[in-house]
Amino acid sequence: MSTFTNQHTHTINFQCDGCGTSLDTEKFTFDSALDMAKAQGWRPVRDGDVWKHLCDDCEVIA
Repeated sequence: MSTFTNQHTHTINFQCDGCGTSLDTEKFTFDSALDMAKAQGWRPVRDGDVWKHLCDDCEVIA
């Protein structure tokens, strides 16, 4: 899965399923973290039953 919680700060992070780049959103709820990621060009993509997250660089390729 491409979302995880920083165990130190308890904030939600995303990891790009394309290149592995991480984004620390500094947000505590998934909805606010996803809004921030989208604002920075990240895009959630559904692949069958799995959601993947792509950074702005990989989103252009996909």
